[in-house]
Amino acid sequence: MRPIALSALLLLSACFQPDPLEQCVEQASTDLTAIDALIAETELNLERGYALEADAADASGTRLCARPTGLMSVCAERTTGGEPKPVAINPISERLKLASLRSRRADVAERTEREVAACRAQFGG
Repeated sequence: MRPIALSALLLLSACFQPDPLEQCVEQASTDLTAIDALIAETELNLERGYALEADAADASGTRLCARPTGLMSVCAERTTGGEPKPVAINPISERLKLASLRSRRADVAERTEREVAACRAQFGG
């Protein structure tokens, strides 16, 4: 019974492994995804008039998540221990940060397009 369970586990884990094209595209998109998240957070801070700061108590774990290709995978997840706390922002600094992020995004988007195209050429996507 034990070899069957092990075989099933290995087969199941293979289902959650992203293919090489997916890994390459995800790696190429990492910086752009981070910049987009920072832009969204900064815009929200300006709209609200304050930022939300996570509690110091952090925990990490895993969860199932969808990849850009639609396949499911196991992803690392970091969570905070409690409710986020509002903190004051300097609107001028936030606007400058937003302008800088938007300017940087254009360069990163061009680089990401080139790297994704190289991924597709290499792995046949």
